[in-house]
Amino acid sequence: MNGRANIWLTFLGLAILAMLALLLGSNDWTYRRYNDVLQEVSALKRQGERIEERLGEMDKKLAAGAVVAASQVSASQTPAAGTEEFQDYELYHKAAPKGGVLRLPFGSDPESLNPITSNDASASDVGSYVLNALLAHHPQTRRTMPELAVRWSVDEKKLEIVFDLRPGVVWSDGTPFTARDVLFSFNLIRNKRINAAPLQSYYSDLDAVEAEGAGRIRVRWKKPYFKMLDMAGGISVLPAHFYTAKYGIEDELSPAFADKFNADIQLPGVSTGAYLFKDWETGRLIRLERNPRAWQAGLGNFDEVRFAIITDRTAQMQQLKNGEIDEMPWTVQEYLDEKDNALIQGRCDVHTYLAPVYTYIGYNLRRPPFNDARVRRAFTLLLDREAVVKNVLHGFGKVISGPFFMKSEHNDPAIAPWPYDPPAGLKLLEEAGWKRGAEGMLRNASGNTLAVQFITNEGNPEREQAGRIFAEQLRKSGVDVDFRPLNWNVLLDRVNKINFQAFILGWQLDLSDPDPYQIWHSSQTVAEGSNHVGYINPEVDRLIERIRACFDASERVRLCRAIHRILHEDQPYTFLWSRQSFLPVARDIKNQQVYPSGLSELEWYR
Repeated sequence: MNGRANIWLTFLGLAILAMLALLLGSNDWTYRRYNDVLQEVSALKRQGERIEERLGEMDKKLAAGAVVAASQVSASQTPAAGTEEFQDYELYHKAAPKGGVLRLPFGSDPESLNPITSNDASASDVGSYVLNALLAHHPQTRRTMPELAVRWSVDEKKLEIVFDLRPGVVWSDGTPFTARDVLFSFNLIRNKRINAAPLQSYYSDLDAVEAEGAGRIRVRWKKPYFKMLDMAGGISVLPAHFYTAKYGIEDELSPAFADKFNADIQLPGVSTGAYLFKDWETGRLIRLERNPRAWQAGLGNFDEVRFAIITDRTAQMQQLKNGEIDEMPWTVQEYLDEKDNALIQGRCDVHTYLAPVYTYIGYNLRRPPFNDARVRRAFTLLLDREAVVKNVLHGFGKVISGPFFMKSEHNDPAIAPWPYDPPAGLKLLEEAGWKRGAEGMLRNASGNTLAVQFITNEGNPEREQAGRIFAEQLRKSGVDVDFRPLNWNVLLDRVNKINFQAFILGWQLDLSDPDPYQIWHSSQTVAEGSNHVGYINPEVDRLIERIRACFDASERVRLCRAIHRILHEDQPYTFLWSRQSFLPVARDIKNQQVYPSGLSELEWYR
């Protein structure tokens, strides 16, 4: 049977599975396998159409004797020793028309657009339009693909990678892109005075980076690291000439350079990527323009991308209906309220998918009461997370028990979330020295009440609703709760400076093999680090360090599940839920593809 027949028979089989999932699916799991399978069918159909086109091209090339095989390495596989040379993937519509404006909303200003020091998801979103890395991941298969490097080799000891850079690439001001820019970018991360602790955590075992002429870079590690290729290849490459001229300082490893860079909240004004950063009007607009010297055909098809700062959700919704913005990530309630709206139906395609994101409550373990694991477990038992999933998320979510993506094999499905059990929670609190008095309040032996402040970001309706529900549930059990939604930048400042008791936030997860080091290793409890809660467990540290040195994927799964079990017992977080994402997009935008991580606006055009 030929390849074309296999593709379409597989498509037909999945379509049949979708119908079976609808008939046999259980209502108490409202992600519904039916919707999942439909997404898989849709993705496979698109992939099949592309493969069909490629097979036609290959038939022609075979007839001319011109086909060259290209090897592929999975992003989640161990980097193999030897040289890899990749053909560029034909992902994009290279003949896509240029022009128009893409208009996207932000609920608040990012804390900073600095691509090294910011740990803000919004800043990362904007940076992805402007910056390139040496390597990228195919958005559908997650396989490694070339970006600013076209060839790379990993030595047999897995301590060294050599990258050959893409020739002919220039920055938007016409300056040639060279190995100096790559070395400069690595040096920014290696400069310990630069405030980049979350990013630096992945490069703690980096030994040396050397430029070999203008077109080659050599990266050495002190010891093997299973994500060495991802980390070395994934660094955003910044323009050395731009920053040295801007600061008047040539040495990026110097304290003076670090001080200026830490204070710089902008993206660079030159780019190798699809767009150029033009300006940021705080509280109003971030504006990008198409880079006329971009080397990637089919990306950056709009003349401008505008990120409008719209803090009010009702105003965002009205602008979506009026055609003033082109997309708006919805809450579950917004999806239910608006999906059948005539203006939305007439103007937008609404995409539904499970993104690798989870929501959690983080506790400050550095001081009472949350330095006691019994108190943390008690709080989890006092919170009816299932009720919030049912009433706030309307069933479009699932309570989780740990830090790994629920669809990932690293997540242990045998670990059930802690139940809603107030009597058991109160018993744990009593063991920890907190007893209910005659007036119903929990007090310790000194007579002090159990008082806790919860904070989250204002403008996120689901977190605000969940916080109010959780506060009321805790009050019923005798906890004195102060729940406060805060401005996004104020919230981040308090979290980063460890000025909190408990907060509700979320993490976006890596779809390739996870490295728990950034969030859970004890070395990351420093201010500005991502172990905000101050979790220290020598066994978890040991397991994380074993994961980093392990090149056996199945063993990494086992080690991650061991970490999952420990965190489940220790409860440094109350793990809340993962949920479906809903994204309406203006229908006149072409090439809307739903990938495992969501949609890629860089591919869009009108």
